[in-house]
Amino acid sequence: MRVFAVVNPIAGGGYAGEIYRSVLKEFEKFELEFHLTSGPGNATELARNAIDNGFTHILCVGGDGTLNEIVQAIAKSPIILVPISAGTGSDFVKSTKLRDIPSVLEAMNNNTSRSIDLGKITRNGEARYFLNILEVGFGAQVMKRVNSRKKSHDGRSFTSAVIASVPSYKPYEVRIIHENGSDAMKVAEIIIANGRYFGGGMLAAPNAELDDGSLDVHIVKGAGKIQLLAKLRKLKDGSHVNDPVVSSMRSSSLKIEGDAPIEIDGENFGELPIEVEVEKNAIRLID
Repeated sequence: MRVFAVVNPIAGGGYAGEIYRSVLKEFEKFELEFHLTSGPGNATELARNAIDNGFTHILCVGGDGTLNEIVQAIAKSPIILVPISAGTGSDFVKSTKLRDIPSVLEAMNNNTSRSIDLGKITRNGEARYFLNILEVGFGAQVMKRVNSRKKSHDGRSFTSAVIASVPSYKPYEVRIIHENGSDAMKVAEIIIANGRYFGGGMLAAPNAELDDGSLDVHIVKGAGKIQLLAKLRKLKDGSHVNDPVVSSMRSSSLKIEGDAPIEIDGENFGELPIEVEVEKNAIRLID
């Protein structure tokens, strides 16, 4: 077993940089090589090098953004992803049983893995995979604020950004084209989910599965600022999916047109229009 570790030292506001040496010490019994990322996009380059040099596993010490960079390189390759939670949100791992170092080590010792899906977004001819969740609308606006400031590892970055973003909020006009037709509407938020959690532990898509060949879509229809805050509170436990102003569906592909910002796996990705589809069994995940 040859393990290539990608460490993003600034993930989680520097938290990953503080813990990575103690984390990697736990994996010393494996044939281990590690590299620190030098800037945006470097994790993708490092992951390609890991594949080219025959590593069997790629270990990520970082957050969802670092994982997103890595999957751009490892999609449809045999290398096995090993995520270590060290980012601002680190929400992807919450949809797995890989919650801590002991659970990861157990899976590594058993040498077990499974295939999971990826989402794929295409915007202006540029395609990119997402591992966890894509957001359109208010959530993407919040992430702009989170990403423009120093992040923390305890979830406060998301809470303060939501509060600061509400005064400038207004509903977004969009058209959603899906397998059963199309709908034009005003929305606060569209969640397109492969995983279940976002925003530092909010249960965005309580029924999403990483390997079911579909994406869970939750559309929060346009609301006033007070109503928006009420809906956002329901995201904590997933009860928003039962709210009458939230429409839900499962889909393998859809298009969204209009004027609203986008974020994927916690990183901003411009504005609409976009096309989204699921890539089944696209990567191997330690399990």
